[in-house]
Amino acid sequence: MINNFLGIDVSKDRFDVFLLFISKKGKRESRKRSFKNDDHGFQGLLSFLQKHNVEQVKACMEATGCYSETLAEFLHNAGHFVSVINPYCIKSYARSKLVRQKNDQIDAEIIADYCQRQEPSRWTPSSPEMKKLKHLYRCSAALKDELTLVNNHLEKKERLPKEVANAWEDLAMNIEQKIETIKNSIRIGEESAIAILAEVSDIKAFRDARQLAAYAGTIPQNITSGSSVYAKPRLSKSGSRTLRKAMYFPAIVAKNHNPIIMTFCKRLKEKGKHNMAIVGAAMRKLLHIVFGVLSSKKAFDPDHIKNYRAKSSTDIEQQTTVVTAETTTAKDENSKEVCKYSVTNKDTTYAIDKATGTDTKLCESEDLQPICESNEEAQIGTTVEPTSVDRGEANKQEPNASNSPSSTACFDSQGNSVDEKSSKRAIQPIVAGVVGAVLLVSCAALYIIKMPVVAVVVGIVGLACISFALYHALKPNTKFEKVESVNPTTTDLTFQL
Repeated sequence: MINNFLGIDVSKDRFDVFLLFISKKGKRESRKRSFKNDDHGFQGLLSFLQKHNVEQVKACMEATGCYSETLAEFLHNAGHFVSVINPYCIKSYARSKLVRQKNDQIDAEIIADYCQRQEPSRWTPSSPEMKKLKHLYRCSAALKDELTLVNNHLEKKERLPKEVANAWEDLAMNIEQKIETIKNSIRIGEESAIAILAEVSDIKAFRDARQLAAYAGTIPQNITSGSSVYAKPRLSKSGSRTLRKAMYFPAIVAKNHNPIIMTFCKRLKEKGKHNMAIVGAAMRKLLHIVFGVLSSKKAFDPDHIKNYRAKSSTDIEQQTTVVTAETTTAKDENSKEVCKYSVTNKDTTYAIDKATGTDTKLCESEDLQPICESNEEAQIGTTVEPTSVDRGEANKQEPNASNSPSSTACFDSQGNSVDEKSSKRAIQPIVAGVVGAVLLVSCAALYIIKMPVVAVVVGIVGLACISFALYHALKPNTKFEKVESVNPTTTDLTFQL
């Protein structure tokens, strides 16, 4: 764990540092210094750290563009832990500390304290290709702005320098696939796609699409406090101004021509949203699509959600068309059991003869006709129902059924297995008796240690448990009937409609 912290306030010509370190005596000490913002100053910073026996340090600095990137890469290559922090975070942290004065040394001290207490994440430099692409795009954007100003005065258009155009072509060969993916997903031009890719750089640096939208400053910002402070919601405009600017015109085009964005914007307009608020929402929607295609590395599919919902509804419909048929038994006056099954499928009822395997249509109405010859009423439902046949004929027609190990079984009046129910019934009084005995022993122990009230309560509970056990142990057993079940391979039938 690193216990040394270095706050760096970077400016154009120099940078100020504030070092918090543990001395040889084990005490926390601090030192401050100022260096030139060049290679000589970078080497002086390393000598400053070695002088105070600091082998590794957590260095934090504000994101100031080209002024801080060179120093951050130098410290990163030197093996130190580097964090590049949003300047707004440092400003808010200083306000929370009620810091009233401001200079470079005080800023470096605040950054060091922020690094020690907040533990910001580690910064990693971008690849050389991405850095060069970002630099060239910003140069071209600056040149275009200047060119626009000149054209406004001279009313004349000029092209970008050929060197910049050639550099774009060389770099585009390495990232052509990503650019094409962005272009096809949100239907924008090549220059806008390059701008998005240059500003986003590494899509893995963003946790989700909302974080990417926040980085572009396209999320709504609400400012309210109590009953007196209220401002209309507006775009936060925090983060990359270049990315936000690159998304503006694609959002306007998508608002008028992209079917998905058009539907989204139409819904917002019906709610009474302002036109610029709708454009900001379209920018955020496009950034969500960009995050999806870059993170998944797949082409944008506008029908993905529609197909997913259709597939889910189809699966649900298939599950509801499965009908499970179960067989039951019924006895007539001469204790004759069933050997036929009836299957009900919507409006038609069929009787399947167990011996021959043939089916006979019984009726074609929703009111099922009774097919069991018995004094007791057979339960009729949407599942399979039994009819009455002589037991001897059934055994005669199915000689293998009587030899099956599961051909005979005992059931109670509710249709539950006797073995399963009797085992559960036998366990309950045993457990209750054991618990009651333990509680009575505990009651005696509590009485001995002079806790009579608790002993009485525990004794009552113990007696209740023992009474429960004796009641169930002496309770007369339920009379069960021994009936002959059918072959288990034919008792459950599942029909796929």
